[in-house]
Amino acid sequence: DISERKTAELELIKSNERFEKASMATNDAIWDYDTENDTLYWTEGYRMLFGYDPEMENPKLDTWASKIHPRDLPKVKNSWEKVLLDPSTEFWKEEYRFLKSDGTYANVEDRGLIVRNELGKAVRIVGAMSDITQRKEYEASLQRLNSDLKRQTKALEISNAELETCFRNRVRSLMAFHTCWISLWVSFVWLSRIKCLLRSSSSNNTKQSASIFSSRPARPAS
Repeated sequence: DISERKTAELELIKSNERFEKASMATNDAIWDYDTENDTLYWTEGYRMLFGYDPEMENPKLDTWASKIHPRDLPKVKNSWEKVLLDPSTEFWKEEYRFLKSDGTYANVEDRGLIVRNELGKAVRIVGAMSDITQRKEYEASLQRLNSDLKRQTKALEISNAELETCFRNRVRSLMAFHTCWISLWVSFVWLSRIKCLLRSSSSNNTKQSASIFSSRPARPAS
C-alpha cells in the first residue's frame, strides 16, 4: 500500500530528525550501525571530533575499523564480536586510539546499546564515541608525577640512611678517640704517681743511710 509506505517514510524522517537533534545536545560522535545491511551512520559530531565528513565516508564497519590503532584493533574486534554473539549482552564499551583526519590519534571511549530480535540476534547497535584524550593525558601526568615522587622519596630514604651511617661512624670514631685519650690520661696519671712514689722512696732511703752513717762510733786514734 502506497499510503502505508509514505507513512513509514515520514516516520523514518521524523526519527532521523529527532536523532540529529539529540546528537546536537552532546559533544559525542553518535553512530548507528545496521548489522544486517552492514551500514554505519554517523552524526555531525563525527566531523567535529575527528574531522571526517559523514556524508563522504564509506558507511561500512570496515571503514571504522581501519581507523583504529593497529595495536588496539585486536582487542576491539574481540570485544565487539564477543558481545554480538552473546544474546544476554545489551551493552558494549571499549577504549582505544582512533585516527583523526589530521593524522594524529585520539583516545576515545566508545559505548553501544545492542538491539536484538526475538531470536537474540543483534540487528542494530546505537552508540556514542567520546574523545577522552585530555583525560588520558591528565591521568598520564598524574602517573608521571607519582613516579617522580616515588623516586624522590626513595632517594631521600637512601640519603637519610647514608647520613645515619656516616653519623654512627663519626660517633664510633669519636668514642674510640675519647677512650684512647682517657687511657692515655690514666696511664700518664699512674706513671706520674709511680714516679712520685719512686722519688719518695729514694729520698727516704738516702736519709736512712745518712742517719746510719752518722750514728756509728768513731774509731779510737792510734
